[in-house]
Amino acid sequence: MNDINSRELGLFEMLAMGFDIFKKNYRVFFTITLIIGIPVSIILAFAGRIIVNSISSGDVMSILYNEELFNNLVNSGQIKNILIAYVVMLVMQALFLPLVTMAVADATGDYLKNEAVSAKKSILNSVSKGTVFIAAAIINLVLCLVGSMFFVIPGLIFTVWFYFFTYEIIYNNSGVIESLARSKALIKGSFLKMAVYVLFLNILSVMIDNFVSLILGFLTYLAAGEVFVRTIMIFGETYVVCVASILYLNRKAMVDKYNGESDIL
Repeated sequence: MNDINSRELGLFEMLAMGFDIFKKNYRVFFTITLIIGIPVSIILAFAGRIIVNSISSGDVMSILYNEELFNNLVNSGQIKNILIAYVVMLVMQALFLPLVTMAVADATGDYLKNEAVSAKKSILNSVSKGTVFIAAAIINLVLCLVGSMFFVIPGLIFTVWFYFFTYEIIYNNSGVIESLARSKALIKGSFLKMAVYVLFLNILSVMIDNFVSLILGFLTYLAAGEVFVRTIMIFGETYVVCVASILYLNRKAMVDKYNGESDIL
């Protein structure tokens, strides 16, 4: 904890510290994953199967590049099911999966403060802030999507600016607009460095998902198997949340130190 508050940590240090936290608290993180992650996994799996079944008559790329096949898909009404399922997946991932993130971040903070780590306490703390988070997440999602429609760059900027808003809510009890504003303030002055970190953590999440899919992908032929695989993916990504929590706490401590403010922890 002293290292987090006293000096700027390097990426590999944060990765090592994150793994140590994950290793020592994996039971808590797994419990969080089961309680919050399984319901989300069920909905994601269901939506994913709607999409797959809707285009089961042909290869996705063939449909996209074949005007006749695409028109048949549109005329059949299946495109509506695909769009609804895709929106459901997008909303679930953007609004409800981060409840796992906040719970894991809360548990990580307790561990770093040498306090008792409790899955129940962290879950309740996360859920209690769910309304604030969902409102902030909707604003973030809209800004990133709209920004991505205009030459992509604005969307990437918003993604980096607001990366820490979830952690602001769980650690500082920030409000809707406050969490977004404080996240942006933390990025100020180190945008490129933070952008690299954000990119790396996103790539790490994808790598974990792909690894789980490679090892357990054969189970996805069954609905229950797909839920299981998605749940394991969520559990694997709790390691990334540990690293991201350290990144946030370290960045906040350095900014507070520079501004003469008190540390978070």
